[in-house]
Amino acid sequence: AYFYFLALAYDRSDFTIVYPVARALPLIMLAGIDVLRGHYPTSLGWLAMLAVMGGCVLAPQDSYSRFDLKRYHLREVGWIILTAATIVGFTLLDKVAQEGMLIGTAGAPGSAMLYCGLWHICATVAYLVLQALHRREVAPAQVCGWRMPALAAVLGLFTYTLVLWAYQLAVHTSYVVAFRQFSIVVGVVASFIIHREAGAHVRLPATGAIVGGLVLLVLWG
Repeated sequence: AYFYFLALAYDRSDFTIVYPVARALPLIMLAGIDVLRGHYPTSLGWLAMLAVMGGCVLAPQDSYSRFDLKRYHLREVGWIILTAATIVGFTLLDKVAQEGMLIGTAGAPGSAMLYCGLWHICATVAYLVLQALHRREVAPAQVCGWRMPALAAVLGLFTYTLVLWAYQLAVHTSYVVAFRQFSIVVGVVASFIIHREAGAHVRLPATGAIVGGLVLLVLWG
């Protein structure tokens, strides 16, 4: 569901809009769950969340002088929110699973890697089943060889194994989720360089506000 909603969001908007907002909203959602449970953020925590939301509001714009409400397309925002909701869902499931697999007090990278490998196998099987059930004509993809996809697969397995291990070590799930959002900076900057998207003078500060708010939330929220 996560990849499906994310693909639909990317299909309707720029990377520099979808990626920062979809990665930042889950932390706000998790903070909302904490509030419902009676765990209220500090004053600095609320300030941090306002900074994140401010960055999310600015991210779709490409100019300060031409602030346009039409850039907030309902369908586009809906897919982004659904993407964020799925992130919250699998984050909570992964955290519970890693606590169940915890060995000793120092965590167990081996069990995290095993869980991550099983997850990728299940995801592959689900993808193949869905592909077989919903075959349709698609435009031929550009041939890219096997090296880059293989490298991406290895890096994906390695990085998420580290995330799962961090879930074993950290008491607060939101801390791990927040620090994962530093990828927003890398992703947005790389997107401007590679894809030449417009609005860098607005979206880079918006991304900075999101990341700054996330760090503030972790340290003093």
